[in-house]
Amino acid sequence: MATMGDLIAAAREATEARRTAASQIKPGGVDPLGLRAINFDLMDRVFPGVNNVARHIRPFVVVTWAWRRAAQLAARSGMHQVAAEILQDFVDRIEVIFVWSQFASNPSTDLPGRDVLAPILANGIYEFGGAEWTTRRNVRELSTALSAPINYGPATRSLGWLTPDLLHSGALKLGSGVARAIDALEERLRPHLGHEAFSQLGPVIVTELDVKAWSGAWALDDLAPDEREVMADLLAGPAANAARRNGLELLIQTCSASATLEEANVRRAMCALPGSLPASEGVSSATAAWRTLQVRQLFRLALEGLFSWCVAKLDAPMHTERLVAMFLKSAGEDDPDVQTWLDVPPETGPVELMEELQACVWSEDREAFPAVFRRAMALCVAEAPETPAGESLDRLPLTVAARDVRMRLDASSASLMTHVIEAWVFGQHVYWSVGRGLADARSGRRRLLRLRVVLEEGGWARSPGAQPGLPNATPDRLATMLSLATEAGLVVRQ
Repeated sequence: MATMGDLIAAAREATEARRTAASQIKPGGVDPLGLRAINFDLMDRVFPGVNNVARHIRPFVVVTWAWRRAAQLAARSGMHQVAAEILQDFVDRIEVIFVWSQFASNPSTDLPGRDVLAPILANGIYEFGGAEWTTRRNVRELSTALSAPINYGPATRSLGWLTPDLLHSGALKLGSGVARAIDALEERLRPHLGHEAFSQLGPVIVTELDVKAWSGAWALDDLAPDEREVMADLLAGPAANAARRNGLELLIQTCSASATLEEANVRRAMCALPGSLPASEGVSSATAAWRTLQVRQLFRLALEGLFSWCVAKLDAPMHTERLVAMFLKSAGEDDPDVQTWLDVPPETGPVELMEELQACVWSEDREAFPAVFRRAMALCVAEAPETPAGESLDRLPLTVAARDVRMRLDASSASLMTHVIEAWVFGQHVYWSVGRGLADARSGRRRLLRLRVVLEEGGWARSPGAQPGLPNATPDRLATMLSLATEAGLVVRQ
């Protein structure tokens, strides 16, 4: 790769312009404005310890059972100081066999790793050992493994299924109170435990006939009562995280009073203004935290939607003034002061406004977006927290944004939107795109063109190959909690 010195020398020696090769760096990147981290922090105030992926009880039980089984096999063979890597190899094997067995019986099973396991599913036989298995383990470790950080791994430990084994560095052992759930699964697997896949450490061979024979014993949706009860206790029992316990109490009360458990309806119902319904102190706290999260979600989606709207307008370079004029015309006002511009009834709550914003952004013309954005900003400013809650300033906390707006109440709406577009949208985008691009370059792992807009002589312009994007509301863990609470028997579907 050419150095900066090489490029400067080549430029000095050039006698005429020349065509360069098309860039091989693809546009990409999520979180274009760097706003989403605060959303995740707010989710931890309602549903801590879970993510948007770990939606089923059985994988927690399988992974926990695998660690206990690995330790038992090591002890039986006299390997009392066995390396954690050997135990992890067994756990990885059990994870793959479990997922393989579920896909073999139901290709649409809600588990990670379908594409990565496709060669195994096609071949019908696999040796868990050797170079190929080592490569597969490395590929799965941070991506499709059940224990991966983006899947069930963090929640397995944060909920208390597994805890570090202080006697064996890097190994895990059963958490307090989960043994009866693990015993229940082992009882179902007992007829199959003689197979070498379950009875020995080290390399083994497994066939499609094997996994199909085992699939029913640990089927994803066929839980033993002990498994349900243990998860219910870990989620909302006396020793569970207090914030999660309050959040689940709010969820359970909402579901009990709802005619349907459809996720969108539950999300809206949970977002009632605090104090509008009689509730315990814990539920009131959870309701306030949930609404704060949804208002922040609305703020983030509104700004990412505005960014998408602006980029879509940049068929040619355009100055901020022109973008603002187009925006205000579509929003329905020429140029009132900010106080008047924001004096518009939201008409609905934050969740409904998010649904409206998303529909506008995903429509072909996007012309309805500015009017909905105006209502969204009015609600966000009105409900912004009075004091920041420790958020990083470069993530644009809503408290800071609302302060910016209130400082401009007597100014024109055009001046406010100029600030919003240049500072909150393009400024945030450039700051985070450049910062993450430098991090990519230093790590050498990814080469993405994150920057979608640049400032040229004629104004703002799209970067080569950049697209407006179609922002979505950030998943808020509600689907996970609805699923886990239902499987655990805390919520009953009618």
